[in-house]
Amino acid sequence: MKKLIILLVVCLSVALFLVYAQAPSEVSAPPVEPSAEPNLPDSDGDGMSDWFEENIAGYDPAVPNDRYFIYCEYLPETERELGIEFNLTWQILVEENGIPSQNVLRLTNGEATRSNLQKAIEEIALRADDNDIVFVRLLGHASTELILCCYDGAIFYSELDKWLDEIKAKAVIITVNGCQAEGAASILNDGPCPRIVLTGGFSMEGFYNKETADKYPWLPTYNDYGYDNPDPAVDYNDIFFGFADKIGGNGDGYVSIGELITVLKEDVEARWNTEEWRDITYYPWWDVARDEYGIADRIYLIEHSPKENIFWEAFNS
Repeated sequence: MKKLIILLVVCLSVALFLVYAQAPSEVSAPPVEPSAEPNLPDSDGDGMSDWFEENIAGYDPAVPNDRYFIYCEYLPETERELGIEFNLTWQILVEENGIPSQNVLRLTNGEATRSNLQKAIEEIALRADDNDIVFVRLLGHASTELILCCYDGAIFYSELDKWLDEIKAKAVIITVNGCQAEGAASILNDGPCPRIVLTGGFSMEGFYNKETADKYPWLPTYNDYGYDNPDPAVDYNDIFFGFADKIGGNGDGYVSIGELITVLKEDVEARWNTEEWRDITYYPWWDVARDEYGIADRIYLIEHSPKENIFWEAFNS
């Protein structure tokens, strides 16, 4: 009997050893990284890989998440700079990220008319659905109620708000770049689908604050050319289309609109009480960006981020 008991104990010990030896360890899994292959699968053909949509953006990789861009810019005095900037933006969006060229509309100079802008918005409204992202950028001379981004007349923010109401998308991102344009934030922040609004005259020329300029030397700032010579003037496309690894943020290596807002507000808050700020806006710093729906951290415009500041390189060449 003793031999039988000893045999059973030994068998039980061996069995328990085998079970625990094969059990998964408690070590946490390493962070997910994209495949080393140059071409990742893109099942829905929307220009974003299945890996990116599943692991970073949280989009459905089986459903096209199309992206549409409208640029309406009327600043003839800076047309050269705007042309360089748009060409680089086109390269990033169309050539590097597979966004169909017909999804990127630009109205400038003679083409920047009120009717053309309204038609462009109507066209996108017909094409976009609940899975898509729409980006609208208006650039010109502005006030608290309107922006002159068309050569044949100004656009009131209340008027633009009605045009944008026709768009039903995952998110509509609106940037209104012009002095005192912060008034657009409270008018455009709400709609039939989620909206994110970025406004302000400062955004045409990058960061003013020296502390922010020193912290993010790769961004367009007055510090690059000296505070008395700020040209060339570019805006936040640098952050929209790259450098998330340098911002820090959530550390995923890609820039969300939420990360953009974080850096933007950091700069604006830092110079809120300066005389320079008072000269260009009457609005508090927290009005420069509106994310009433709390979606900015989950909205990504592109998958691939340039790691060099190609905007400044182009202006310096």
